[in-house]
Parts: sequence; C-alpha cells; structure tokens
Amino acid sequence: MSNNVRGYITLDQFFEHSLKFLEVSNILNDGWNLRNVEGCHRGLYLTKKQIIVKETLKSRVESDPQEVSNNIVFVSFDYHIVYSDSYSTPILYFNAMNSDGSKLKVEEIWDLLSLSNENGLLTLDEKYKIYGKMITQMEHPILGKPYFAFHPCKTSEFMSELMQNSKDTQSENVATKTNYIWIWLSRIGPFVGLSPGLNYAKYF
Repeated sequence: MSNNVRGYITLDQFFEHSLKFLEVSNILNDGWNLRNVEGCHRGLYLTKKQIIVKETLKSRVESDPQEVSNNIVFVSFDYHIVYSDSYSTPILYFNAMNSDGSKLKVEEIWDLLSLSNENGLLTLDEKYKIYGKMITQMEHPILGKPYFAFHPCKTSEFMSELMQNSKDTQSENVATKTNYIWIWLSRIGPFVGLSPGLNYAKYF
C-alpha cells in the first residue's frame, strides 16, 4: 500500500504532487504560485493570495440596506502549503489582513469562518469549541514568522479514507492521477475561505 493511501506522503511525493497541482492551477488561472527558498532543501512551498469580501455581523443581523455599504469588510488572505516532517503531510498556513494592513486576531478569524459557514450568531465559546482546536498559531517552518495554521493532527487519518475512496471509485489507470494536494485542499480549504473548485476534477 502506498504512503498516500495510508494518509501521509514523503517529502519527494509532496514535491511531485505540488508540481502537478500547480500545473493544473496554471491552466485554470487559479492563482497558485511556487516559492523556493534558495539553499533550503525543504524550502519549496505553494502560495496563493486572495481577497475575501464579507459582510459584518451587524449588517447580516439588521438587514438594513442603508447599513450594508458601511459593514462590508475586505480581508486579504495569504495562503502557504508547506510540508511537515513531523506529520508527513502538508500543512496549510495563512495570514489575514484588513484593508488598513492590520493583521486579524484569532477571534476575528473565527468570526469570518463562522460567517462563511452560516453560523454568524455563534457565541465566542461556541466558536472556540468549533475552531479553537482546528485553527492554531504556529511558526512558519521556512519563514520563521507566526502564521495561523490548520492543525494537521487529523490529516493522515481523514486523508487515508479520502485517498482510498478515490482509488475505489476510479479505474486502475485513472487512479494513478489522483492528486493528494487537491483532495486534501478540497477537504480543509473551505474552512478558511479557500476552495480549489470542481474544475480540478477534470485533471485528477
């Protein structure tokens, strides 16, 4: 049984699947780029920037058309997909910034996540129970700066099931095209405002 069917991948497999994912991203104009830190063997990672437009809780609750324009927030997300030696899986790191350049605090990240999942009326305690163990702050292993990250402790577990299901539903020849990065990102990306889209399925 290959590593990726078990749910984890080697560094070389991460590079291979990342490059294939990047090729499709370029075809689809999805905005992913490759970064490589010179002199660092593990310095290759994928990046993407995007602007997310969200209504604040006030405008959603009051539903006042006169208030909507004053309660729209533009948040700039910077996503990095980096390999983890400890977990033998990718980790999704990200930072989010307001239009004035200030970084969002973790509670503000929870607010955005709860709004995107139609749970805008959750209390702070409820948000913590849902997102507190999912989203954590970690040092970026390549850049050495603090980033938010989707915690990888369950990654190999759910990826083992997803990769096996993918192989079971495809022919033997097509199964070799299964891309770990796409399947993994399709599962966790929507939690942080990121989704690779179904168009990738045409290539994987």
